[in-house]
Amino acid sequence: MIGKYMVALVTPFTSGNTVDVKALKELVIRLLQDGVDGFIVCGTTAEVCTLSMEERLLIVDTVIETVAERAAVWVGCGTNCTRQSYFYMQSVEQKAIDGILLVVPYYNRPSQEGMYQHFYYLAHHTKHPIMLYNVPKRTGAKLENETIERLIENCENVVVLKQACSDFSICHSNVVKEHNFKVLSGDDGLLLECLQNGGYGIVSVLGHIVNHKIKKIIDAYDREVCLYEDDKELKKMSDVVFKESNPCGIKYLLAKKGLINIFVRLPLVEVSDATKVVIDMYFD
Repeated sequence: MIGKYMVALVTPFTSGNTVDVKALKELVIRLLQDGVDGFIVCGTTAEVCTLSMEERLLIVDTVIETVAERAAVWVGCGTNCTRQSYFYMQSVEQKAIDGILLVVPYYNRPSQEGMYQHFYYLAHHTKHPIMLYNVPKRTGAKLENETIERLIENCENVVVLKQACSDFSICHSNVVKEHNFKVLSGDDGLLLECLQNGGYGIVSVLGHIVNHKIKKIIDAYDREVCLYEDDKELKKMSDVVFKESNPCGIKYLLAKKGLINIFVRLPLVEVSDATKVVIDMYFD
């Protein structure tokens, strides 16, 4: 199952710097009640690079148990090492998940052929559907449309793209249409652009806080309701919350609401006092 409105989950931590399982469960329950139909677990927003294997599996198992088949659960397994990504995939291969998220390899900036071979190998070594994750701002490399099309044509389980940049031209590809391939916005501020280009929905971070705004845009879009003001507001929210590295801003907001502790793991730190003032002014 591919959710139309998915949330990339944060990882709540205790004061002792362990995974706060209780807060994670409560957060998932709250989001389910708010109408979220899918979760990305152990993605960038989860501070996945700081999680041990034991913590990853604890988080995955907790979310699967809490969701209880009421929404899609996709697990981030991508790294900049194909062998390591395969290892993470195998760790969840027998779990009751809906799919695996694979990010473009970061830092080493492979060629398009290198990206193709990376994703092709991983797709052919799992029974689960694959969500490609294109986020050039973080990885330093962009997965081009031609490479996405090759993967769609040669890997039957490559079924969805999380596109975290402003280029949604892939939505107009004949290959995408022929294979019923889905495109999700990976950037809250670009949700409307994604839908306008024929995209399917979103993987949201702001959904932790402003479900009503995101759901309104998704639910109302097909009815041709004017969404200019809602889109403008969502873009402003994105600018404010992502003023510093994700998930620091969203964790600050969740902590203000008493839903989780504010803690992040090094090398991330809490948002600065100056940024807190900006967030407070906008979200009061």
